[in-house]
Amino acid sequence: MKVKPQADGMPRVDFYLLQTAGPAHKLNTICRLANKVYQSKLTALIRVPDEDTAKQLDDLLWTYDQGGFVPHELAGQGPESEQAPVLITPDSECEYRRDVLISVLEQVPRDFDQFDRVAEIVGADEGEKARARERYRYYRDQGCQLDKHDMV
Repeated sequence: MKVKPQADGMPRVDFYLLQTAGPAHKLNTICRLANKVYQSKLTALIRVPDEDTAKQLDDLLWTYDQGGFVPHELAGQGPESEQAPVLITPDSECEYRRDVLISVLEQVPRDFDQFDRVAEIVGADEGEKARARERYRYYRDQGCQLDKHDMV
C-alpha cells in the first residue's frame, strides 16, 4: 500500500465492499487493512462508531493473525497512544493524525481531507450500501480520487 497524495491535496478514498454480512467479517477486514498499512511502514487511525467496537477491535488485533502482530493502541488509553502505528478511536473529533484513515462510520469524517488516504469499510447490508453511496458522491464532489474493492 503506497500513499501518494493527489496534486490538489485531496486524499485518495478506497471503498472496501464486503460481500458477507455481520460485524465479525467487518472487524476482520479492518484487521487485514491495518496489517497491510503497518507492513507498508505507514500509520493508521481507525475510527469506529462506539467504545464497544473499539474494544472488540483492540482484542481482535492481538489475536487475529497467529504469525504476526500489529502494534496498536486505543486512543487516550496510555502514554504510548501518540506513537502507536495503529490507533483506534470511537471519537470522530480525535486530533491524532496518521497516513491512512480507516473509517467504519456512517458519515464522512469532517477532517477526512487531513489524511493522505481514506479507507471506507462498507458492510453487505443494503442500508450500509445506501449510506456508502452518499459518502461516495460527497467525496467525488470534493475532488477525491475514488476506487472500490470487492472483498471476499
